[in-house]
Amino acid sequence: MNPAEEIIREVELWFGFFDGDPIRLDIDEFHHLISGTRNVIFVEGYGDGINRVGNAFDTALVEAMRIAPNFDIMSAERFLFQICDSVGNPMKMDEMISVQTFLNQLDFNADVAWGLSHRESGEGVLIKIAATNLSRK
Repeated sequence: MNPAEEIIREVELWFGFFDGDPIRLDIDEFHHLISGTRNVIFVEGYGDGINRVGNAFDTALVEAMRIAPNFDIMSAERFLFQICDSVGNPMKMDEMISVQTFLNQLDFNADVAWGLSHRESGEGVLIKIAATNLSRK
């Protein structure tokens, strides 16, 4: 396997492109994400409690600032994110407000794809984000 194929395989495993997901991301969306990429960042955040989706996005954004302090993740041209909830505590419609709040912070022209998957255990939410072509601060 060449290095590019290895990276794609790692991303497939990290995102978990599985057929059984309620809102499924697929590898073609990832290929679109990385085409013409100048830079890329992969982060994840976990949230639980009353604002678990918002907390998960916030944790992921803090992680992005830690990893790439000279770049603005909200300026990215392309985003791919996956929300992983639990089978025992699936995401509710009122939690979509946190998704909308996140999307409203992005550049108006940003290309966004997202998915929803279920984990077997846990009460919280895990958000996985890949973003490309970030601007310098």
